[in-house]
Amino acid sequence: MPYKSERVRIAGTQYDLRRKLTDDQIRAVSILSAQGYSQRDLAKMFGCSKGTIQNILNPCPRGPQIKRDKEYWTEAKRRYRTRKQSLYKSGVLEPKRITKRKSKVL
Repeated sequence: MPYKSERVRIAGTQYDLRRKLTDDQIRAVSILSAQGYSQRDLAKMFGCSKGTIQNILNPCPRGPQIKRDKEYWTEAKRRYRTRKQSLYKSGVLEPKRITKRKSKVL
């Protein structure tokens, strides 16, 4: 039986921990930073944290990319669902309201 939190929308909210900026926005951050905008101003413009802007402008060096196994992704999904459910139970997130569309009879 599915959890009630399955109908809760977390994507696009402040509680969503996934990527926030598109590739075009990331390029715009670099350009605007070169023009003299501060990191705080850029964070306000793009609606993200100052840390996100810092990571875009000064990325830490990464080693070779690791292909994760199925168990890793299963656990990652489990953590995501558990977090979403706890946010729902605490009253932070509201369930998505489903509205029925009236069909036109011709």
